[in-house]
Amino acid sequence: MEKTNSSKTKLTGKHVLFMFLAFFGVIFIVNGIFLSQAIKSFPGEISKKSYVQGINYNDTIHEMHQQVLLGWRSEIGVMHSEDTQKNSVLVARFFDRDDQPLNELQVNAVLNQHSSKHQNVSFPMQFSTNGEYAHPIDSLETGRWTVQIEVKKSSEIFFKAQKEIFIP
Repeated sequence: MEKTNSSKTKLTGKHVLFMFLAFFGVIFIVNGIFLSQAIKSFPGEISKKSYVQGINYNDTIHEMHQQVLLGWRSEIGVMHSEDTQKNSVLVARFFDRDDQPLNELQVNAVLNQHSSKHQNVSFPMQFSTNGEYAHPIDSLETGRWTVQIEVKKSSEIFFKAQKEIFIP
C-alpha cells in the first residue's frame, strides 16, 4: 500500500497562471514608478514649438548660411567682480569679418536652465563698451545654463549665437 503525502501540493495550471501574472505585475509596477519619476524630473521638451521648428528647419539652414556669409563672430561668457563671485555679468562681444567691434546692435539673450526646473529667462543686453554688451545675472540660480543670443537690426534677427555657461 502506498502512502500519499497530502502536505505536498501539485503544481497546477492555476499556480503557473498566478506566478506568471505576479511576475509581470511586479515588472509593470516598477516600470510605472520609474516612468512617472522620469517624467516628473524632466518632461523632455526644451522648446515649446519643437514640431514647428522641425517643419521649418530648411529656413533655419538658410539663416545659418546667411550668417556665415555675414562673417561675424561672437564671444559669450560670464565675468565676475574681482573681489567676489556674487557680481556676475553675462557678456557678449561681436566682431565683423575684419575683427572690428560691432556697436549699435539690438542684442537679446535667452537663458535656459539645465535642471528639473527648466527655468527660461530672457532680457535685452545693454551696450557697455566697444562691441561689448552686458547684463547682470546675479539673481539667477547657480548651475549650468544655455545662452542663446539674438542680434536684431530693425526688428529682423540676422545673427544668432549659442553657448553653455556655468553660473557659480
